[in-house]
Amino acid sequence: MKIRFYTFFFIMFSLPISGQAAYPDPYESLREFTQQWTQAINDRDSMLLLSCYAAEVAYYTQSSKEAEVVVQGKLAWLAKHPDFKQKIDFDDFSIALTTKEDIFFVEFTKQSITDGKTSIANGILEIRQTNNSFLIIKETDRASIASHAKQQTAIKTPKNRSYESKYFYLRDSIAVGKAYEREQIDLKIYDSLPLTGRLGFYSTSSRSWTNYELESIDKKEGIYTFVIYDAYHSSIGQIKIKLTDSIATVLYSNFDLLEMGHVFQEY
Repeated sequence: MKIRFYTFFFIMFSLPISGQAAYPDPYESLREFTQQWTQAINDRDSMLLLSCYAAEVAYYTQSSKEAEVVVQGKLAWLAKHPDFKQKIDFDDFSIALTTKEDIFFVEFTKQSITDGKTSIANGILEIRQTNNSFLIIKETDRASIASHAKQQTAIKTPKNRSYESKYFYLRDSIAVGKAYEREQIDLKIYDSLPLTGRLGFYSTSSRSWTNYELESIDKKEGIYTFVIYDAYHSSIGQIKIKLTDSIATVLYSNFDLLEMGHVFQEY
């Protein structure tokens, strides 16, 4: 996972096409908040942990749970695993602004030790900013997103559909005041057999699209496997996508620009 920011905004966080204006960088504040949340987990600090969450939290595959229930559940699980520790890799830490200007999308690699065994996951938090404070409104990870999508009902006729990524990618965006390159990702599925489509990446710096063609080579339980082709029709990777009602979820990818758990919304 590459370090990056995402955004949908053009108000106080506006990014002129020229890329000359300084960008108000929330990176350090959200990094500190994420570290505080991690420390609360590792210290089994119930009050500090509760203060990190909004009153209602979307928790992994559950759409809404009370913060007290989430914290109680975490602490009960931690009591059964006294050696558990979580560590965030801040060299692999991403921030996004979602379609609502007060909500950030934060992604990171986390290393956990449980019962003497080490595991690594791509953790995701959606965090609401209220004045100068942050509150977690959603906690999940990429593996859970993909696993949940597998269980959803696939659409029967996935032809002639257009999707857009939930986020715009910003490259080289950690340095405050640096010029930013914003990148949008679109997915289109055509009316053809075998199923074909296109991945489009739009860059504001070049004001141009880079397109990759898709061709399905397999379908199983509503999951399509697509080969990705470049402009010279050379195969450069594969992705597996579950197409459900209004959502397309990447379940597997060996293509550098797209990761497992990436979600597209139909428009």
